Amino acid sequence: MNTWVFVEESNGAPAPVGLELLTKARDLGDVTAVFLGGSDEAIAELGRHGAGAVYKMTPPAGALLAAA
Repeated sequence: MNTWVFVEESNGAPAPVGLELLTKARDLGDVTAVFLGGSDEAIAELGRHGAGAVYKMTPPAGALLAAA
């Protein structure tokens, strides 16, 4: 079974809740992370938390809704 986890970025690093989900999902089987933004170090951190594959998504500027 392959579980996909969407991980958001928070202050230049993967959001803590995303890392927790990756760790828990690893108990179920293979894990793939979809990461919005981030540096190579942030992507490596996803691997350390159980992601076997990471898809880095870079949206066009202004494509996401801003926080209210």
